[in-house]
Amino acid sequence: ITELCSSVLGDLVEEILETLSFMKMQFPQQIPTQFCLIGGGAAVQNMDSLLQQQLRLPVNNWTLCDSSAEPVSPVLATAAALSALAWEL
Repeated sequence: ITELCSSVLGDLVEEILETLSFMKMQFPQQIPTQFCLIGGGAAVQNMDSLLQQQLRLPVNNWTLCDSSAEPVSPVLATAAALSALAWEL
């Protein structure tokens, strides 16, 4: 799957680097120091390592805070975010 994503990953890295470059010029105090993958991107094995290598910034897969019991899929983060939006409306 990672090989199949390689061209899309290249486009994603390019867009992120362009965004970071823009932020350095416009908002130098708000430049991210790390990234957190959620959803399907975090479910792809080694995606965090590949992005970290390309971006030269720490990249981690999302995990549920204090989830010491059983690992929770990063796909849950997307569902939780969408649910939270519904609660605020």
